[in-house]
Amino acid sequence: MEIRNLSEKERIEARRLHRYAFGEWSDKEVKNEEITYLDPSQTIGLFDDAGTLISTVAVIDFKQCIRGVSKRMGGIAEVSTYPEGRYQGNIRKLMQYAFDQMQQNGFSVSMLAPFKDSYYEKFDYTKANAPYIVGASQLAIRHYLSIDPGSDWVIERHRAQDVQKEYTKYFTRFPFPSYHGFVTFTELKPKNWKDRCKDSLVVFVKRNGKTEGMSRYRIQRKDPRDESTQELHIIDFYWNSLPAQSVLLNFFAKHVDQISKVWIHAPFDTMVEHWFKDDIIEIKRHMPWMVRVIDVEQALMGLPAKGEDEFRIRVTDKMCDWNNQIFVIRSEKDLLQARPASGNPSAVMTIKGLSALVYGTQSLEELEHLGLLQIKEEWVKHTLQRWFTQLPIYSTIYF
Repeated sequence: MEIRNLSEKERIEARRLHRYAFGEWSDKEVKNEEITYLDPSQTIGLFDDAGTLISTVAVIDFKQCIRGVSKRMGGIAEVSTYPEGRYQGNIRKLMQYAFDQMQQNGFSVSMLAPFKDSYYEKFDYTKANAPYIVGASQLAIRHYLSIDPGSDWVIERHRAQDVQKEYTKYFTRFPFPSYHGFVTFTELKPKNWKDRCKDSLVVFVKRNGKTEGMSRYRIQRKDPRDESTQELHIIDFYWNSLPAQSVLLNFFAKHVDQISKVWIHAPFDTMVEHWFKDDIIEIKRHMPWMVRVIDVEQALMGLPAKGEDEFRIRVTDKMCDWNNQIFVIRSEKDLLQARPASGNPSAVMTIKGLSALVYGTQSLEELEHLGLLQIKEEWVKHTLQRWFTQLPIYSTIYF
């Protein structure tokens, strides 16, 4: 058995495995356009003694906002194995290899979209919230047709594959990346961008030549045989002024005779009820994100922390040995610092419990009730409550 990153030539075999594992099996030869999503430098393979690929796990290099602080995040994807390699601990071996690689390369946290959350709990991932997608009849945004954007505004619609540079540039001055949990690629190669944005469009709204809003979307038929079932799926919906938001909705309202329903991926703190009129809003949820701290010291460093407090915590982590120790954490100038230490801890927590605190997925009371956290001193509990408020994750990138 060998575990290592794939070579360029092995991407075709990995694609065959993914066809089998993800319900896309086909006898057809693998074409080059089918493997653009596979980055050998980010894909780990497990090979049997004969050199045959049995299992894969990908670690995608992301930047993620954690409580307003940018952290390097490893997005777990492409977890797959042939049936003859299952129930032998192969994925566990790959995940252990992935954790080791992430820690060595400076990743502090990790996130994934599970097919089954109980499966990834074995690797100490904890559940966060599910993506929040709101939908209504296309007629429910028809009132935006009455808006006259005026001559200052220009609407530009493009094939998404052609505007990676302008799309990416917008984020350098856009407030949404400060949302907790927001994910952006550390680097996205043009071929990967084209694969990710296949069959989608981007609309920019500009005032006096400056982009103030942007959205990526797809038009899809729910029933391929029925034209009346066309739906508008707004994947990204960003604006940095309310007039820009209205101009975007005015653009989407112009699809009224073409589209039966509109779906929008929205932040949790947005009152979407004000976008729609005369209709019931539907909320669609996927499986919840799952999150994990990879390196305690790096994950805590620099997080906002009001007050000046210091205490020790003991962390237990059965997969990442470097986290199995006591840390002293303290707030200095309203920012957290963490380093390995000795002495008696004021709190003991599993890595799952710490991950829940960092990402804000559960309250202290829940963590104590579940046995993921034990606090020995009452003042420490109050401090942790002040530092680690519960927060929902908002991210529009699926992987």
